[in-house]
Amino acid sequence: MVRTWAATATACAIAAAGCSSNGSSALPKLDRKDWTPAGMVAVNAAAAKIAAVIPGGCANPGPNDFTQFPISMKRFHSKVVPLGQALCDADGETLELSVFASATERDRYIDDRSIGICKAAAQIAKETHKPLVFSGLRWVAGNGNLAVQPDSESLARKVRTAVGGSYISRPCAPGITTDWDATSVTSALAVGAKITGCTDLKVVGRETLLRTRQLTNAQLPAALATCTLHGGGVAIVTFSRRTSYVDDFVKRQVTQGCGSDPALGRIDGDGYVIVASGNIAEQVAKAVGNKPADGACAALTTTTT
Repeated sequence: MVRTWAATATACAIAAAGCSSNGSSALPKLDRKDWTPAGMVAVNAAAAKIAAVIPGGCANPGPNDFTQFPISMKRFHSKVVPLGQALCDADGETLELSVFASATERDRYIDDRSIGICKAAAQIAKETHKPLVFSGLRWVAGNGNLAVQPDSESLARKVRTAVGGSYISRPCAPGITTDWDATSVTSALAVGAKITGCTDLKVVGRETLLRTRQLTNAQLPAALATCTLHGGGVAIVTFSRRTSYVDDFVKRQVTQGCGSDPALGRIDGDGYVIVASGNIAEQVAKAVGNKPADGACAALTTTTT
């Protein structure tokens, strides 16, 4: 079966094998009967790179069903056929890995699928008289004409680290902000890189935060990255400009941390706020050339859930 994307509200629209097709019943004719051996070697090599970076990830990649591929070609108006395609699981998501004959074909595939899936999601929203809630797709365009399609921003960035290449966000609607502000993401990773010992530094996917994903980048030009140091947690919030939404977001991070660590440290810098466990706050502050604010938890006047 062709891969089913994880967005529940548009499951029928984007599960190509499970929905009615458009127009006539004729499916595209393929010039071969299976993925190419070289294509599958390349796909499996990419899966091995992901497995090396994400513990337990892509341990057992399996080839997608080639005979079902024409169904999705018809559904999403795409004529591009990968040389090889496999599915594997990582971080609770199913990744689709595809390798193409050229970068041009890979990029066309990403365009075709993104446009086709967004149109299908919009059509389902119209037919069900519900708002479009499917924010869009995330891709990694990797070396060797590789395309990887995860569901979340956080996993996509891990995959990009594993296979090289670039991260591509393809929103479905102008009113829906898919990911963090790109400048803020770069800043968060740069701040985190100053903290020696935070080797598990990662960007937290915006889509995982219910309140935050409902805001536009005009309201919340920020990013969130986390890491651990000597067993203590570090949260880094960066922003390209300060807004009331950013202040509320920072306050929620402090409030949540203070619930379990009354000695929590808050470090305010130029374009960033770091929230760190009390046992490492001084070390973190020194690493970034700043100092913790006094009584971060005591300063809270209200509790934000």
